[in-house]
Amino acid sequence: MRDHTKLRAFELADDLAVLVYRVTARFPREELYGLISQMRRAGFSLQPK
Repeated sequence: MRDHTKLRAFELADDLAVLVYRVTARFPREELYGLISQMRRAGFSLQPK
């Protein structure tokens, strides 16, 4: 079986998750439990377990 970390889809999902965290770090603090949390959960959910 192939290593899933070498798949292009895994690389793209990983890059997207990192990008979401970088972008949301610049959001206002009052959005921490609203929009930031939602976006980070969505970005993280793309990653394989």
